[in-house]
Amino acid sequence: MLSRRIEFVLSASVVLFGLFLWFVAVPHGIVTPSSMRSILLSPAFWPTILAIALTASGILLALAQMRRRSEDMGEDVEPFARSETMRLVGFVALAALYFEAISWIGMVWASVLAFALFVFLTGAPNKIIGLVAALVLPILLFAFFYHVAGVNIPQSDFLRLP
Repeated sequence: MLSRRIEFVLSASVVLFGLFLWFVAVPHGIVTPSSMRSILLSPAFWPTILAIALTASGILLALAQMRRRSEDMGEDVEPFARSETMRLVGFVALAALYFEAISWIGMVWASVLAFALFVFLTGAPNKIIGLVAALVLPILLFAFFYHVAGVNIPQSDFLRLP
């Protein structure tokens, strides 16, 4: 369990970051063609959905913290353990590597590798299901966006999907 201060800072940071994405980064950073025939195919649709979900997650985290605070008022809380700090650093490093890998090996294969590494980094109990999902999910999403929605997905020159 984290300290109350860390939980408050974490939930407030998640809410502020989600609001920043929702109202600043997505509207000003993603160009949406005026000829877009459906909002579901707009380049800003999924980033907006993710920003809303991130904001809602931060709010839910804050509400859970307040509820837990009233249930265990006198209980001591532990600070971040070293392994938790290293896992957090690993997530940040993996996110940066994923961003860079997209330009080298394409979004689909970078997503497959990142998803697989996240399975191990989180210590998921059933790694086989996680690895299957890491392979199947990005390929299915590519098939939908490229073949159904007509959205180009960055691919590698080395290994291209049909």
